[in-house]
Amino acid sequence: MPKLIEYVKNQKAHHKKKTFIDEYKEFLKAFEVDFDEKYIFKELED
Repeated sequence: MPKLIEYVKNQKAHHKKKTFIDEYKEFLKAFEVDFDEKYIFKELED
């Protein structure tokens, strides 16, 4: 539980290094989940 709390506290800093989308794709690849790029989240445009 303490590791989870620290992760949540540091999410802003963490995602400055790696976007949510990049981390999500790495997670899918690490667990050998097949995916199609067209169904992956997209960055919001300003």
